[in-house]
Amino acid sequence: MTAHFVEHGTPAEILDVIAQLPALPYAAPGEQLDWSVAGHEGESFDRVHMFGLASHPDTARVRELATGVAVAADRRWGKRHRFDCAAVTPKNDPAHILDPRAVPAAALQAMGATQAEVWRFGDSALLLAVNSRHASGAALCVALVLEASYLEEPVDRLAVADAEMDARIRRAGKGGSRRRRAAGVSSELLQDFLSRDRTRISSAIDVVNGSGDPALLAPVAAELRAVLAALQAADFVIVDGNPVELAVDRLEIVRSGGCLCATYPRRSADPQREADAGWVGIESETRSAPGARPQRVVVCTSCGALFDVEEGEYHATWWKWVPRA
Repeated sequence: MTAHFVEHGTPAEILDVIAQLPALPYAAPGEQLDWSVAGHEGESFDRVHMFGLASHPDTARVRELATGVAVAADRRWGKRHRFDCAAVTPKNDPAHILDPRAVPAAALQAMGATQAEVWRFGDSALLLAVNSRHASGAALCVALVLEASYLEEPVDRLAVADAEMDARIRRAGKGGSRRRRAAGVSSELLQDFLSRDRTRISSAIDVVNGSGDPALLAPVAAELRAVLAALQAADFVIVDGNPVELAVDRLEIVRSGGCLCATYPRRSADPQREADAGWVGIESETRSAPGARPQRVVVCTSCGALFDVEEGEYHATWWKWVPRA
């Protein structure tokens, strides 16, 4: 990393820049947006804005800068708190995906830090972190800005002891539909997930990944913690990009009130099939030459989001969905 400090500005002026970051757009998942505010530059990711304040071999100077910014933040935003990655649900626990704190933890760990000072302002939060032993040989000072909700502990109405949850799943998996309803399992799709039958669970995963109907998915999304426990009990592995991870992501979106079209950039979904199902509408379709693959503009019928959809072929037909800004 290139040795640098913020080029100009007092700690108060640095906080003026930080206060403007929540108004900036976030990048699409897996991408990065560069920003410039009042002569300062940084990067935005899918859920975090990053402002690199210093990267320098002189650790004392880096800590002096961090202290100045922290004191100014105390004056502007009041009492500071401390964020510790150790408090986040471990990655080997299926409930990790339900812990909002996993977002700031991942951002801190990416810079080699495990702790940060925290200030809340409005609906946002500032995390100020220093890593004096970065692999580059420099000490780092980074400001992260994200929604304050990502600092909350996971809240779930099914957050019961593992033993109780295990008993609930076992009750749901035995007997007929009456027994399952008595265990609190009212959805057939949810019954499939909690059955511990790998064939039924695999079919349920396919249904979740193929459906855009929130009414169908909502009962399952409401019981997401139990679903995660059932997946673990049936030896399903959640890996980035695999069908299990995509299904869990879609259920989490439904659970949080988001729109399922957010997963299109991660899927190779046939826009015509999605349109036939009523999840999207095809606004336009053009071809660069006769016989060429079509380029489509597609709109989500639920939230109105627009996508440019590229079609290609490599062994099989694929589609790349790119959301419009």
